[in-house]
Amino acid sequence: INDHSPTFKQSLLKLPIAENVPIGYEIPLESALDEDFGLLSIQNYELHPLINNPFRLIKTSKPILKLIEPLDREMKSNYFLQLIAYDGGSPPLSGQQKIEILVTE
Repeated sequence: INDHSPTFKQSLLKLPIAENVPIGYEIPLESALDEDFGLLSIQNYELHPLINNPFRLIKTSKPILKLIEPLDREMKSNYFLQLIAYDGGSPPLSGQQKIEILVTE
């Protein structure tokens, strides 16, 4: 029975990142938790928004953010993202974590 939704330990994660990190820089994120087992446990992650966001999600068993565009603190000093975990239920249950990227010097 799929009776548990994915959850994150923190509802908001603040990540400081220097503006001079190279494209391709990876930031490991903490996986969500789900008390269900097998196919009813966490199956995938999504990152929102996809536009105006210099990060992409590498979909593995543990979510990883990857920088795909250069950062410029003078142009934009923070990004607000949402990481969503989905389980394998039908319909799938989900949990979310807000992520604030703080671009530093």
